[in-house]
Amino acid sequence: MHSIAFDFDGVLADTSSLKRDWFIKNKGMILPNVDRTSVFSELSKIYSLDESNEIYNKMCSFVFTKENLLKTNLMDENLVEYLDKLSQKHQLIIITNRPSFMLEWVREWLCKNNLDKYFSEILSSSNTTKGELALEYNANILIDDDMRHLKDERVKHNLLFKNWNHLMECIDYIDQKDESFQKIKWKLNLFYVIILLRIIMVDRIVKNENRLDDINKVINELEKSLNEFKSKKKDINLLKKYYGSKSWFKDKEDYENNKSPKIKAGVLSEDAVWNTLDDINELMKEMKSIIDNYKEVWYERE
Repeated sequence: MHSIAFDFDGVLADTSSLKRDWFIKNKGMILPNVDRTSVFSELSKIYSLDESNEIYNKMCSFVFTKENLLKTNLMDENLVEYLDKLSQKHQLIIITNRPSFMLEWVREWLCKNNLDKYFSEILSSSNTTKGELALEYNANILIDDDMRHLKDERVKHNLLFKNWNHLMECIDYIDQKDESFQKIKWKLNLFYVIILLRIIMVDRIVKNENRLDDINKVINELEKSLNEFKSKKKDINLLKKYYGSKSWFKDKEDYENNKSPKIKAGVLSEDAVWNTLDDINELMKEMKSIIDNYKEVWYERE
């Protein structure tokens, strides 16, 4: 859940009226906007920068007292209704430029007006920026009546406060836009999930199709070799019978004494036939081991 960060003075508490009254009584100036940026813009038309600072500080020392704050009205008579509606969708926090020692006064004012339950945090930006605090507390909307606090582009929505009706319209629009975006994002995510599942499915089919082809190739080659091996049974038995027989010994002796033609005669060596028969024996053991290992994938047909 994203938070909404509210300025305090001039947004929640109507200290703007105190400021206007002070300028009328002390300087004879009627100021429609009394945020710091607007005030200095008007003062600079008449006074130097130093004089403007002095006048503004005098105004602040009068307006920003605990006594005057606790007498200050709500910025809008429907403020409780607005905050109640907003708190159902958002976490609400206050980021004020008042120094930290004044935050307790802000809490007292909130409690006095039954607004304290709506705000989870009351923060001072006197030693940092409102944009930094908004980001730290996951606020995607920052509301202030002074444009100088709304310049951090990392904050998703910087809203310049005019009045509460206008503000609620802006927040409703943002909420609707965000909800629409979330629906689109959800649909896109679903689309990507479907595409990903299809890719995984195709990959799975291709891999197993390749496995099937490879296995069938090996089976065909094995079947061919086994058929050839089975066809050699008679030859194996005849070879086994010949090896070590009287005939084999006589043939071996005659060959070694040059009494027979010089032909290929590996069969007369001591080890050739023995090794071949031993290889056959080891092969049979290996085939038995393969059968035992393949029992788990054995498919018996009725």
